[in-house]
Amino acid sequence: MSSIAKVAVVLLFLVSSVTGQTGDAIFTQSYNYSSVDGGTHYASLADDFIPDFTGYFQYVIVYQYFNETPPTELFLKITQDAGDVNPNNATSLLSGNFSVSYLDTGDMYAGKPIYEMTIDFGSSVAVEAGNLYWLETGVVFDSFVLYQDPVVFGSPMWYFEGGQYHSFADQGHNWDSFFELRTPVALERNSWGAIKASF
Repeated sequence: MSSIAKVAVVLLFLVSSVTGQTGDAIFTQSYNYSSVDGGTHYASLADDFIPDFTGYFQYVIVYQYFNETPPTELFLKITQDAGDVNPNNATSLLSGNFSVSYLDTGDMYAGKPIYEMTIDFGSSVAVEAGNLYWLETGVVFDSFVLYQDPVVFGSPMWYFEGGQYHSFADQGHNWDSFFELRTPVALERNSWGAIKASF
């Protein structure tokens, strides 16, 4: 086999080996079944976060259960807070419908399987440590976002109704969702050097 062909084969292997994987967590409100207090359903839900470090993320992991067939796409929006801790006034960084991959956690709620849902933006979003951001998650018909009580970080979730977001705190609820934000997967620094050394 020629050197060029060997390079092509190795690169193809490396690309396929990282497909579907995620990198480091830049923020996490980790899923724990023992912390699940219920599921809620609105057109959209917003939860705040401050990144653990300045960098980029490309993947969002959320947890839901469904009364109907899970969707193949999910609407997500990332916004930066305007300084008033209110998603209604935040600046959009990215939004759209993105494909979802599912992993059955093996847990059940209300007689339905709980799924770990990984959403890949297809590109990375830049965030800075110390700044407040919002993850806005669209909720399709007959799907429910799991929540925990009390709040793990920041303020309780907000729900979208009547054309704007409202805080669950106004209803007396201290609900927080389960989600993770993960960086893109990068090859090891010495990967290319190791490849060349093999020829």
